[in-house]
Amino acid sequence: MSALIEETPPRDPLTGLCTYSKFFEHTQQALELTTTPTDSTAVFSIDLDQFRYINEDRGHAGGDAVLIAVADRLRTCLREYDLTTGRTSTICRVGGDQFLVMCKNVDDPAVAEVAAVMLKAIAAPIELRSGHVLVNARVGIKIAEANSDAQGMILDAETAQHHARHLEGNRVTIFTAELRSLRKKPESGLVEAMQRALVAKEFRLVYQPKISLTTNRIVGVEALLRWDRANVGVVMPGEFIPAAELSGVIVPIGEWVLRESFRQAAEWHQAYPRTPVHISVNVSARQFQSGLVAMIRELLAETGISANTVCLEVTETTIMNDISGAIAILDELKALGFKISIDDYGTGYSSLEYLHRMPIDELKIDRSFVAGLGDNAISAAIVASIISLAQTMNQEVVAEGVETREQLERIRTMGCDFAQGFLIAQPVSPSEINGYLKAHAAGQTMLSSSPAGGDAMFAPWIADSVLIIDDAADVRMLARMCLTAASFTVEEAETAARGLELASRQPPACVLLDVGLPDTSGTEVCRVLRAGATTADCTIVMLTGHSDRVDKADAFLAGADDYIVKPFTPRELVARVRSAIDRRRTMVQTMGRSVDTALLEMLRTIRDQGVDDTVLHDDDNLTGRQIEILRRMLGGQRVSEVADELFLSQSTVRNHLSAIYQRFGVHSQTQLLNLLRKRSASA
Repeated sequence: MSALIEETPPRDPLTGLCTYSKFFEHTQQALELTTTPTDSTAVFSIDLDQFRYINEDRGHAGGDAVLIAVADRLRTCLREYDLTTGRTSTICRVGGDQFLVMCKNVDDPAVAEVAAVMLKAIAAPIELRSGHVLVNARVGIKIAEANSDAQGMILDAETAQHHARHLEGNRVTIFTAELRSLRKKPESGLVEAMQRALVAKEFRLVYQPKISLTTNRIVGVEALLRWDRANVGVVMPGEFIPAAELSGVIVPIGEWVLRESFRQAAEWHQAYPRTPVHISVNVSARQFQSGLVAMIRELLAETGISANTVCLEVTETTIMNDISGAIAILDELKALGFKISIDDYGTGYSSLEYLHRMPIDELKIDRSFVAGLGDNAISAAIVASIISLAQTMNQEVVAEGVETREQLERIRTMGCDFAQGFLIAQPVSPSEINGYLKAHAAGQTMLSSSPAGGDAMFAPWIADSVLIIDDAADVRMLARMCLTAASFTVEEAETAARGLELASRQPPACVLLDVGLPDTSGTEVCRVLRAGATTADCTIVMLTGHSDRVDKADAFLAGADDYIVKPFTPRELVARVRSAIDRRRTMVQTMGRSVDTALLEMLRTIRDQGVDDTVLHDDDNLTGRQIEILRRMLGGQRVSEVADELFLSQSTVRNHLSAIYQRFGVHSQTQLLNLLRKRSASA
């Protein structure tokens, strides 16, 4: 009997091998036709050794060339073997560097021979432009038994292959009952129930809205799976998805989810063409290994939806299980036009080394971190870091699980782009999403000024704002991360002109100002801010790369509240900014701006006229503390700085200044200045 490799339309865009779904279908058909042991069926799981090092050494183009060569060799050697033995084989690339082979009409003694033929073909040197490479592989084999099904065969072959990877010298392992204990096996009844549920149409999708934190308007929905199990009721994903992943039934379920969400999205876009709503769909690790790209291409053609309206969500774990393969698949999906999102970011173990190589558009902050905002400083720091990282990499950020008004306002002030959670809307049916889309078309937002239900206990949380004016991007990024983690709202400017524009438009609570700016000095910007009608009360903290007494005095004479030398620690920056804001507010509220302005004028004049502490006499009857305070003031320090350095309150320093006026018999700063000027002139 003549037999050939099963010819199917090329599905895998890289190797031309059939898709996982086609492989699954052919394997199931072969099992149903098996009637005798000599007419048996076997599945081979093949994994290349240390393939990631080929990618790292020869680049992704070299890695792709190796995969193409391996696919061609498997096709060739199996075609020749099939012609000789009368067998029929089907091959697919599951994903990355893993392949599956199904052989019909093969008995137990022959499986080792088939594996040896494939390993020999793979092991021959592969010529690349950069030179040849040697590739080895491991093979796991599952021989059909009574009542075997395709999914069980594939899973058992993969288990044997994983076992082979841990054996020295032995590159072929046949699945046995003992190996079954090496993996968790889902409850068979649950798996069968899920398979029946697909046929009975017991699965459905609900959709949770996602809003823009800039406009409060709906920008997308996430498709979430629900199972209306017969005689049980609604089953949530956490109760059946792990079993679906282990058994592999997640592949057909995932295909149904993609098809249904694409169909629904196409319907919404036709009904509301002017409402740009993206649909987000989760993709499982098993789907990544099962011809995902080819299947999605078919669904795009089937539903007519545009790929650029869909966001595919994957977890960190999915990617890190096979980094090179995942990046290759993500690149293909990105080339089709899809938006790519990393779900539950921060809970996995992804490396920054790989994160920047992935074609990612969006990071989703896990709900566990969002829940900690308000009472957990570590959660706040993690959220701030993720937002800052995403902005640096030109990615958008979504906060999941937003359930309180305070959480919403905090992620908004931290610079998060989008949010979803029960505060905004619960997962709802497609008909209820229609209502949101109609409201959007009418110009309405998802959030009113008061929370849903008008509950007054959710008062808006207002953060202090900080404007960072510094031409060094790394300094701005570090300052932003520190301050947003501490619940400040942060804006940035890299030039004095842009900083003054932002400050005049919306005066911040504090300006973090670099002394050395490219277009002018920070000291001059400080003077302009102090002279402005709307910015005069702003707290101003100066940053400098070096400690210089003259620059420091100039900064305080210009009206600065504090002076920090870079590099600074996050804890130091936050503490100094908070302290400076508190001091400025206390001064403005209790003393008024006129007193502070008068002191500044006195200090400037004293400095300009060269008056120093040598004009003080022993018979002035000043205490040591008062002399120290006056000397510091004459040296250019502000009341706030004198108070900090002498461990006094500002009110105590001002009381000492009042006592100094009395000792000199004067009633104002001007009179004291004139007295000291006369002493200086006669000295």
